[in-house]
Amino acid sequence: MGVPSLGLLLFFAPPADCSALPSESLPVPQRERAYENSLQSCRGNGALYAGYSSLLIQQAEFARALEIASAGLRLQPDHAGLILNQGIALYSLHRMQDSLQVLAGLESPQAYFYTGLNYRRLARHADAQRYLLKAWTSGYRDPFLLYSLIEEDHATGEKQAGLDHFQIMLREYPDSAWLHMVLGNAAFALEKDQEARAEYAKALALNRQLPNVNFRLGFLAYQAGEDEPAEQYFREELKI
Repeated sequence: MGVPSLGLLLFFAPPADCSALPSESLPVPQRERAYENSLQSCRGNGALYAGYSSLLIQQAEFARALEIASAGLRLQPDHAGLILNQGIALYSLHRMQDSLQVLAGLESPQAYFYTGLNYRRLARHADAQRYLLKAWTSGYRDPFLLYSLIEEDHATGEKQAGLDHFQIMLREYPDSAWLHMVLGNAAFALEKDQEARAEYAKALALNRQLPNVNFRLGFLAYQAGEDEPAEQYFREELKI
């Protein structure tokens, strides 16, 4: 029997499985390549676009995530996962108004969360507080959500709400870096600089990529006349 021709082999080759997403056990670069290859064969599969854009968001590749989510939405305009990822990518690229417009069509805890974060960046504190609280009561659980909600309680002057949410944070996330950020911010506001430094240092020890904490430590060092440590903290904040 002769050897089958390449054309015959291709004719009988099994079609790509468009229902399967690349395995999460793969290293990230391989998973990204697998998504790119799958999209070539399964262009109409919204789940692939959603999975790929989620992976890109996790890797902080926000511009590419926006590109992939938008491409998927041109094929499946009502895909909730793609709409959410487009909104998250726009928020992450500091396009808050665009993100709000996208997320307005979604009713989900995560959509409420990012809507609240958008309003927080826009300094619309009452709206931010309302949506962050809505996200929490809808079941979204994240220490950063509670941190942001406590900050918005403070911004709107609702001290009792802030204390109530702090008690929840203390109970639910006693070892969270964000809890130490809350404690550090409280000490900072009361000009208890050493206490603030200690809490910020604990937060940094738990999460070295935490935003704002290096800035606060740098500011406190600068105020204390410690120019060299202050510069190091500020440079670290710029990297983050």
